[in-house]
Amino acid sequence: MKAPILLKPEAEPVFRPKRSVPYAAMFEVYKELGRFPIRVVIMPVSYSAWVAPIVVIKKANGASRICADFFTGLNAALEQYNSPLPNPEDFSTMLCFRAGPC
Repeated sequence: MKAPILLKPEAEPVFRPKRSVPYAAMFEVYKELGRFPIRVVIMPVSYSAWVAPIVVIKKANGASRICADFFTGLNAALEQYNSPLPNPEDFSTMLCFRAGPC
């Protein structure tokens, strides 16, 4: 699945250096990175104007989760996407309409 990302016209590329991964977590990180389909989710590059560091999170079951830290500059460069959400009255009306008389 691909989602479009719209940048603000005045946005400038943000390059943040990598964060170090603790040696104790290195094997888990390599194992987790190996799960991603090559060239679909991630791919090695030699240069990029936009770079966000990864953060390794330890899950409750002991496994590791790899997350990108977009709060380092990318989020601020994105256009706002405001999806209209129904108010509670509209939502309950839609549920009643689908289920029959309320």
